[in-house]
Parts: sequence; C-alpha cells; structure tokens
Amino acid sequence: MDTIIDYLARGLAIQLSEVLFILGSYARLLVGATGLESRQLSQPIAGRVYFAGEAVHPTDPGTVHGAFWSGEQAVCALEHQFNEEALGWGLKAWGK
Repeated sequence: MDTIIDYLARGLAIQLSEVLFILGSYARLLVGATGLESRQLSQPIAGRVYFAGEAVHPTDPGTVHGAFWSGEQAVCALEHQFNEEALGWGLKAWGK
C-alpha cells in the first residue's frame, strides 16, 4: 500500500520558465491590496484542490522560503484530508 508521501510524490510540477507566455513569474501585491489576498488564494477548493507557492504565503510572499513553507502547509492539509477520509471509510490511515 502506498504511503501519503508516495501518493503526493506522483503530483504534477510545472517548470514555469519553460511555459510559453509565462517564462517565469513571481508574486507582488498591487496598489490597494489589503494583504488578505494570500489567505484567500491559499483556501482549498472543494477539499480537493490546494494551492501552494510564494503568492499564497501570508507573511513571506514573493520569497523562496514562503513558497517552500506554503508547500509544506498544503501537504499537511492534504495529508489531514486524506486521513480524515480514510478514517471515515473505516480504513487505516494512509500507510499507518
């Protein structure tokens, strides 16, 4: 049986510097931004789609460490979601 790490390792990664019309990007706050936008961006959609990256970190937007930390937060949220579902189905939590 796969562990949650095995499952997540098969996820999708995109190299933005190689995507035509993107060619790399970074986050910045626009004039008039409240600072709450990153919290809105980090909210999961239907408990299935989670976002991570430097744009969604609430205190370190536009930084590598903000991107890394938001990725950790998304993985923890996914792990929690999968474990909750596994327990709800009467199954063992993923690989535990």
